[in-house]
Amino acid sequence: MSLTKTYIIIAVSLLVLTLIEFMIFGRADLGAMRNGLLLTLMAVKALTVVLVYMNLKSEPLTLKISFFILIPVGVYFLLFMMYDAAYVWHS
Repeated sequence: MSLTKTYIIIAVSLLVLTLIEFMIFGRADLGAMRNGLLLTLMAVKALTVVLVYMNLKSEPLTLKISFFILIPVGVYFLLFMMYDAAYVWHS
């Protein structure tokens, strides 16, 4: 399969995933499960973009590990920032 055809297929699949996200976002009856579904779809889309468009799938393992280790560190940082912000806003 040519590279252009692969990029087009990935772009269409990202569009479909985005449309699914919009359909899930409009459903209020899903409750807390809606957030989990939206976060899962967001992670799948981000991983697809990183692996395909940023060509990380063809890089050595050490570069992949160094790239993906930053994601949990960022989430950890944001969680502690939100925890700290709760006390700043109430004081």
